[in-house]
Amino acid sequence: VSEKVLSHHTASNPADLMQAQYSVPYCTAMGAYRDVTDPDSIAEDVLTDSGIRRLAQMIQLEPKRDGNRKGWGVDMTIKLSDGRTFEQAIEDFPGCPTVPFSLDRLRAKFRVLTKRAEADPLFDRLASIDSVKDVRALWA
Repeated sequence: VSEKVLSHHTASNPADLMQAQYSVPYCTAMGAYRDVTDPDSIAEDVLTDSGIRRLAQMIQLEPKRDGNRKGWGVDMTIKLSDGRTFEQAIEDFPGCPTVPFSLDRLRAKFRVLTKRAEADPLFDRLASIDSVKDVRALWA
């Protein structure tokens, strides 16, 4: 992983929910047990979930193999208990600055996060913020 991840996001035994959300090992472990795209699945009980805690402890973060300590990429190796190993390297992912979400994908995420009946009209207004002279019109 990058230098910043190694210096800021390594807590495998978080003390609170905020620390868990910023921990790469803990979020990775949560993703094995829960739908991390649903904000309701990241609740206080993730801190006491024995499966998540156990898996987070098994995740080791190291500097990227290619020596590039900057950027958004990651080299990942997964070793299964039966001995199989899977490896993949990515330089970026949807939603990072180099691969921004499409408008449709951003709208879908907005719907999930807001859980509001009026999400689409509000999203449409926010998407046009560059052309609005007075931002108070967005909430009209």
